Amino acid sequence: PHTLLAGHLDGRGLAGAGFADLVYLVNVDTEPREMELPALRGRALQLHPVHRAPEAADRRAREATFDVVSGRFRVPPRTAVVFVAP
Repeated sequence: PHTLLAGHLDGRGLAGAGFADLVYLVNVDTEPREMELPALRGRALQLHPVHRAPEAADRRAREATFDVVSGRFRVPPRTAVVFVAP
């Protein structure tokens, strides 16, 4: 069974979108999970500013990573995260 869900929203050309790309991932497993999305290779994705803030509610989200070369995401257990590209 799949325990990591991912979605991609393309905000380019949409007035008020705020970000060119938005990728959300939800890991419902008790273990960290990884997913490679080749279509996102080379994209300048970074954790959403809300996740990077010192007062972020879920500090595990800061452990999520994206590898720009492979397009691979790694998400901590029981965590929902958003990556964005300006």
